[in-house]
Amino acid sequence: MVDSSEPAIKAFFELHPRESVSAIGYVFELWNCYPSFDLVANTRDYYQRSITEYRRKWPDSDTTDDEFRWNSGNFQYPACLIIGNELGPEWESESERLHALAAVEEHFDEVHTGIVRICTGSLVALAQRGVLGDFNTIDFIVQEYDDRWSTVKERDLTIRRLLQSTD
Repeated sequence: MVDSSEPAIKAFFELHPRESVSAIGYVFELWNCYPSFDLVANTRDYYQRSITEYRRKWPDSDTTDDEFRWNSGNFQYPACLIIGNELGPEWESESERLHALAAVEEHFDEVHTGIVRICTGSLVALAQRGVLGDFNTIDFIVQEYDDRWSTVKERDLTIRRLLQSTD
């Protein structure tokens, strides 16, 4: 996954300066009739504009800034950075296989946990290679569509601990 993600992320950073990116990672959706697995990203400007607009439209909402920040559905690039299938045909095939396994209820948790581990390890490796620039300034996102925002935030902390342990 690292080798297939790196070119897509580098191409994305050619269009968006690293300093402007506030979050980057992976999102996937199990139990969906169409397998879904994508790179995601948000920019600082888009986050500020969208949270301001959200607060203007729904001033009485009890949605916290963290709920908004850690939900990739609120991102400028919520499902794909540049083009569809940007992780290549090998990962697309593997993703379809994993989605089929997850459709069997007894395998769902194992597949979900495995995909999270793959994504977490990939983001660690990409950060170590320097692909993400100063990773201290971005949020790492690993999210299944139904994951709670607090779980996504905890995964970010796990990735940071892994990066610190390999320094």
